[in-house]
Amino acid sequence: MPGFVKEGLIIILFSVVVGIAYNYLSGNNLPLWRSTPVKNFFSFNEEPKYSDLVSRVIKDTVFIDLQTAKVIHDSGWAVFVDARPQDDLRYGFIKGAVSIPYNDVENRLTELLHVPVDTPVVVYCDGAECNASIKLTSVLESMGYRYVFVFFGGWNEWQNSGLPVDTLYKQ
Repeated sequence: MPGFVKEGLIIILFSVVVGIAYNYLSGNNLPLWRSTPVKNFFSFNEEPKYSDLVSRVIKDTVFIDLQTAKVIHDSGWAVFVDARPQDDLRYGFIKGAVSIPYNDVENRLTELLHVPVDTPVVVYCDGAECNASIKLTSVLESMGYRYVFVFFGGWNEWQNSGLPVDTLYKQ
């Protein structure tokens, strides 16, 4: 057996032993193998129930107000996502926002393929009377996005405050 193959096998064996020792000594006691399959938390086949949203999503959801949304928008460090139906965009949307309507989420998630999961995402819909932003937040978090916020005042509050908007049709 060539020398570089032996060295490679020794390095791999050493790495496995060090990893097992670290796992044991760190107190994490992570299993070396799974006896049960990992549950798939992300599925388009199961419509979330309102009670699931309240118990799982809302308690962990970070809601932001208009002033916070404006600061985040002006900084440019987050992606704004409009969860409203596509037809509602004809009335306008927050400048620079990406449209991912919750009612068509399976076909529109490609809009986020270029966005790393550690990029902050601000989701909004019409406002307090709309819960599409909360549902879409659940989908995004299930996909691995770590910093997802809900601008609960949404489009109505943003537009009424005279903040930057855009439209699909230029006048």
